[in-house]
Amino acid sequence: GFTGNVIMLVTGHALENWLGVWLGVSALACAALGNTVADAAGVCTGSMVQSVSVWLGFLPPALTPAQAQLTVTRVAATLGGMLGVIVGCLLGLLPLLFLDEPDRHGGAQEPTSAPG
Repeated sequence: GFTGNVIMLVTGHALENWLGVWLGVSALACAALGNTVADAAGVCTGSMVQSVSVWLGFLPPALTPAQAQLTVTRVAATLGGMLGVIVGCLLGLLPLLFLDEPDRHGGAQEPTSAPG
């Protein structure tokens, strides 16, 4: 989730600044292309993230085949995976703090309330 979001945001932003400006490609199309690059990179980085996790000491539990098939074990694995992806995706939004957004309104700001 983390690496995917970071790659998607940075790539989508760069593509939008290039394709969006030069060819008039929409922001959503650039986001989809950024997601495509992130998915492809995920294939390459997935095993690396797993290896780093093991290197850091996060080892998979030693379960017997019978324990691995228990409903509670499968539910815990699914919920743990979901939580990991959610936290990773939220942390992967950090590039938004550093990416410059172009002014899409031509420099004019509309007032937030009517003068009174």
